[in-house]
Amino acid sequence: MFYEPDKDDHGLARPPFKSCVVPRAIGWLSTLSPDGVANLAPYSQFTNLTFDPPYVAVSINQGHLQNRKDTTINIEQTGKVVGVHVKDEFIRADGKLDVVAMKPLARMGYSDYTTVDHVFEIAPSEAAGVREDLSLGLEGAAGTMPGIW
Repeated sequence: MFYEPDKDDHGLARPPFKSCVVPRAIGWLSTLSPDGVANLAPYSQFTNLTFDPPYVAVSINQGHLQNRKDTTINIEQTGKVVGVHVKDEFIRADGKLDVVAMKPLARMGYSDYTTVDHVFEIAPSEAAGVREDLSLGLEGAAGTMPGIW
């Protein structure tokens, strides 16, 4: 099937665009206003852009009254990522996050959601010429090696 989202000619009961990229992580964004008022809100149009430095991207629609949401206003007034909250119980002995124990919620599209219930690893193959810098880059730690990037 091919369709153009702006033409709405797909013939399906619901537009499929939001379900083409799944699962989408839900970012629980906590922000503070300049006056120190806390706000916490979930966003499923959320992803990390880079890890070094840590940047995230989030798409925030207007509220149902066409007003700007508190998260938008707070981000504009106070700036980017300053911290990440992780409960200590979700950090394994090897320093990795226990994603299965965290059971993160992800958006599938429409009104459908999922959680992570198992994890598997695909390590770089020997044929790819496994190098320490490649492995660190895949894990988001390349900036810790001198002379890399």
